[in-house]
Amino acid sequence: MTKLPHNENLYVCGLSDHALWGVIAGDALGVPVEFKKREYLDRHPVTDFIGYGTFDKPPGTWSDDSSLTLALADSIASSGGKLDYADMMERFAKWIFEGAYTQDGKAFDVGMTTLKAISNYRKGAAPAECGGRGERDNGNGSLMRIVPLLFYLDSKGVKVLGDEGARVISDVSSLTHAHPRSRAACIIYLAVCEHALSEARGSGKSGRLEISNGEERFKRRKEGIIAAIRDTLKFLGEHGEYNNELEHFARMADAGFSDLPRERIKSSGYVVHTLEAALWCTMNTGNCMDALLAAVNLGGDTDTTAAVCGGLAGLYSYGAGDGASIRLADKIPNREVATGIIKKFSHTVERVGQHSVATDDEHILRSW
Repeated sequence: MTKLPHNENLYVCGLSDHALWGVIAGDALGVPVEFKKREYLDRHPVTDFIGYGTFDKPPGTWSDDSSLTLALADSIASSGGKLDYADMMERFAKWIFEGAYTQDGKAFDVGMTTLKAISNYRKGAAPAECGGRGERDNGNGSLMRIVPLLFYLDSKGVKVLGDEGARVISDVSSLTHAHPRSRAACIIYLAVCEHALSEARGSGKSGRLEISNGEERFKRRKEGIIAAIRDTLKFLGEHGEYNNELEHFARMADAGFSDLPRERIKSSGYVVHTLEAALWCTMNTGNCMDALLAAVNLGGDTDTTAAVCGGLAGLYSYGAGDGASIRLADKIPNREVATGIIKKFSHTVERVGQHSVATDDEHILRSW
């Protein structure tokens, strides 16, 4: 990658790869045991990629979490680094109705809120009007696919906790999940991911993507995550539409959140449970694979909990060893579908980021 002076986007390409493969690896690890109870997994823990479980799919098969994440990334890349909400919805529809973004041409495991939103679009509804807005529409279907937006915003130099960043995240969530709680969860998650991106870049500047597992660094990471959550809740509190939702996220902003016992972490398909579980697993493990296995072995909505965990844990990267998300891609069959999209997406956000920096530099030169 060409290195430009003073370019904060120097490491965005490799880190987007890590995040997206983290989503896919977590999803694929969880697919065979989705809906299994925690007690069952305590007796029969997942320790690697397995297959032919809940959906009778080969080891390494991804589901809706990865397909919709890839669809979003592909839309951004194919639009030249822009947001086209109708294009996103069309790609979501091609997944569920035509098997796009899958390994075998067959979509499976779609959430009801997501399916209803896509059906609304196919019936002629405007993209912004498709998503569910009710209390019972707060599944994890937008949270699971939202991580590509981090790199879109970053390439534009837009922060998550700003009016523009939060609006974009809210809009993309609302394509399927428009309730303020789901939108808030996506904003919180990407604010934490933005912190992870910053930390990973700190290591990248020394020519390494790995993050030390030293006790002090581990402690600072936990503190950074909590600080990002608190900053987000403060930001959301300044926007009236989220005031009634803040209490649902308060526990994860507590300094002792990561110390909660495992039995107090729920892993259902409810968006708050998924966000909490993903954060908790990331904060209590030392490498990406361990984080994903911790998420899967919570039981319940195993694939989505691990996919959301994987986006964050993949960003932290946890080193270039076998536990890093980018290495787990080797265990994914028929991964060429994902590889091509991830490569195109990475190159797109890199190119947009370089253009943004060049434009800023030209502005500075003109001011001189």
